[in-house]
Amino acid sequence: MTKQHYRKESIPFEINIDDLSTDGRGVGRIDGKIYFVTNALPGEIVRARLTRNKKQYNEAEAIEILTASPDRVEPRCAYFGICGGCALQHLHPDRQINYKLKWLSDCFEKFVKAVPDKFCEPITGPSWHYRGKARLGARWVPKKQKVLVGFREQDSRYLTDMESCEILAQPMDRMLVPMAKLIQGLSCPDRIPQIEVAFAENKIAIVIRHLEPLTAIDLTLLKQFETDHGLAVYLQPKGPDTVHALTENTAEPLSYQHPAFDVRLEFEPSDFTQVNSVINEKFPIPQKRSNTDSCAST
Repeated sequence: MTKQHYRKESIPFEINIDDLSTDGRGVGRIDGKIYFVTNALPGEIVRARLTRNKKQYNEAEAIEILTASPDRVEPRCAYFGICGGCALQHLHPDRQINYKLKWLSDCFEKFVKAVPDKFCEPITGPSWHYRGKARLGARWVPKKQKVLVGFREQDSRYLTDMESCEILAQPMDRMLVPMAKLIQGLSCPDRIPQIEVAFAENKIAIVIRHLEPLTAIDLTLLKQFETDHGLAVYLQPKGPDTVHALTENTAEPLSYQHPAFDVRLEFEPSDFTQVNSVINEKFPIPQKRSNTDSCAST
């Protein structure tokens, strides 16, 4: 791809969007070539600008919505479109479920070579403040003279300068700034690359990854933060096997219970868990069924 060709293709152009990719981008075609367009929805006509020219497809971003989809809604989060943590806030939640069912059906057809005749009705929960597991980036930014804590920007190595998150479960949704100020007050703010958040029924844990040893003053500040915010602070000086509780008070394992199924799960704060207790509680208690009774059959 020559620079001249890229400049020519970067001139804004109109495109009809007829599908939605699994990563939330609108899909359209020009002269048979596929375009993946950020911030575009099926049924829309948008003015877009090319961002990447590939042999098999192009990538673009919508800079103006000429004809909006009836399913388009105003994103609730002020950082949507910049932050890479979410992709579908501009699409009505009910339609999001429909597309996810379509993607599931497509996966059956592609990988299993069969599609169920019927899917169970989706079990849904809150659209906001449901995420109880997240890996947040942390970075000292000299130009801004402050630490940022949050998700990375879309298709970028930079962190989003954000103060809140509408997806993180409460009260962590408003803890980004306090955590950033905590890191900024430590002896090595430029050597703390991430904070992992894990929700359990018995506590909320944060795992602070640090690439330099912490001082006695650092540990005092961390213990005070733990007390002030009612969190369980864990430290990770090296790999995942080095995660350990800051104090004895946080040594109790994280746990999740589902009494209807007689389940109690203990897990470490660095384990991948994405428990959605609201949806789990809606899940029907299993009943004895015949061999032919099936929720999805081919």
